[in-house]
Amino acid sequence: MFGIAEVVLGRRLTLVVAYVCTLAGTLFARIGVALGPHHALGFPRWVAHVRDTGPSAAVVALAVVVALRCRAWWTGGAVVLAMTAEALVLPNLAGLEHLVAISAAVLIAVWVEVFGDYWPRVLTGVGAAASVAAKGRTRAAVAP
Repeated sequence: MFGIAEVVLGRRLTLVVAYVCTLAGTLFARIGVALGPHHALGFPRWVAHVRDTGPSAAVVALAVVVALRCRAWWTGGAVVLAMTAEALVLPNLAGLEHLVAISAAVLIAVWVEVFGDYWPRVLTGVGAAASVAAKGRTRAAVAP
């Protein structure tokens, strides 16, 4: 999945999605343990001793972002549905971390879709304006 994500999203965005979504899932687990079992989002203390065994949250998040970027709506929906079913059927920490990672991934995908081309367009516009201004100065210097 990481190779496909690098081709579709680029190296930098792949790293951002994987890291942010893994961090979101881990922070969710830590905050849940800190809140305790008496809170709606809290976990029992034994959850603090459960080890995360791999990059599954990053893989799920990258699958969702790649599906959204490629407009593969059914594939993205299938991943979200499968992870939601996993969290309902096997109520464990990994399933909840996957759902948090999916939420963060969707936010990142929407952010990139809405604002992703903003700065390149601004910088292109600035470059074009600088080019026009330079031509104007050149003409002004030659004209007298």
